[in-house]
Amino acid sequence: MSAHGGELELPASLVEELIGKNGAAGQSLANSIRVVQRSRPRIRKWLTEADRIMHDSGLPNVEIPTSCGIDGSCVVEHMLSMSIVASAAVRVEGFTPPSESKPSPVDHVSIVEIETHEAEISTMLRGLMKMMEVEMAYEAPHDVVLSDGSVTSQIIQMNQAMNVAYNHPHTRLVGQKLIDDYGEFLRRFAAILENPGDRIWASLPKFTTRAEIGEAYGEHYGTTGWPEGQDDRSVMTSVLLPGEYTTPEYITRKRRQGGAEENNAAKEAAAADEEKADGWHLAHRDSEIKAATDHVTDLMDGQMVFYYRPESYTPALRIEAASRVVTDPSMMAGLMSALKYQYASYAVMEPYPLFMADRMAKSLGSAVPVIIQSALQDIAAKPDIDLEDMLFGLRSYRTEVGM
Repeated sequence: MSAHGGELELPASLVEELIGKNGAAGQSLANSIRVVQRSRPRIRKWLTEADRIMHDSGLPNVEIPTSCGIDGSCVVEHMLSMSIVASAAVRVEGFTPPSESKPSPVDHVSIVEIETHEAEISTMLRGLMKMMEVEMAYEAPHDVVLSDGSVTSQIIQMNQAMNVAYNHPHTRLVGQKLIDDYGEFLRRFAAILENPGDRIWASLPKFTTRAEIGEAYGEHYGTTGWPEGQDDRSVMTSVLLPGEYTTPEYITRKRRQGGAEENNAAKEAAAADEEKADGWHLAHRDSEIKAATDHVTDLMDGQMVFYYRPESYTPALRIEAASRVVTDPSMMAGLMSALKYQYASYAVMEPYPLFMADRMAKSLGSAVPVIIQSALQDIAAKPDIDLEDMLFGLRSYRTEVGM
């Protein structure tokens, strides 16, 4: 192992081994692409015959709405004597049509705190980050609010965080703040899921294990889904033409099955088992919070998903939004106009405000060493602090970053 420019380099033997495996990795990727290309005509034929492809030209003409992107990040820096935790959510304004009144192009919320050592601190901090993202989305002064990540991840991570917080009340800040702000989070999150007004909230995950279209394709042809384990987004990027989008459908299978099938006792039982296994859960410990969590989990069953390819130089986007949005042609037109307007370059693979919010949020990790350095300077000036103890106490041994 050698050092160069103050940074450790990979051992030469490891580099050679990685280069040697490059050919096999490239061949595997090429085979995966070939399989999708061969299957594309069959997939597109199925989508067309099943009326699963629509075009944005069929939507009403609307004025281009204002938009923004939301993303968050959290960092845990474990010191010998304690942990430094930091979390932030960023809201970035997108390319905006000319207007006399313009809100701040960038806004944020953040916390930095010293915590006792706690094995589950990262889980709780991710939950606090989600709370901040929801706050930024709920308060956004824009027509269309785009959040990075899936709405399903939002509820899953909050459930994990609250379960830990209720069982680890001794944390100095994070656990107690989760408990204190939980009710307000549920109120804001419910409003986003219900989407009752003119504003449009939508979630755009870069990646998700859910494959609603692939499951339907597999059921039609009696297979396990897409070829070679592809996901919906990669296949739809290959299949959809510019301006096309898939027919929206409910995220949960419970709602997708609906209608006349609910009269069949056997299918009802199967749907109940599936809902139990794939249901939505939020931790609670009193009746007031339980009522709020029940309301949120009920609203989760009204979330819908579709894929949209704005331009020839963009990938297909997975878009999750409330049923009220995707079943209203004017709101759908506003959402798609906002998305299409936010692509100014083929080099950016996601809408501009989400790209910028992601870049800003990821820079949180670089701020932590500055915080530590500032703390060292402040502590060193105190006459009752032993410098050797201080240097050991603030010595970092592991950093965890959550996006």
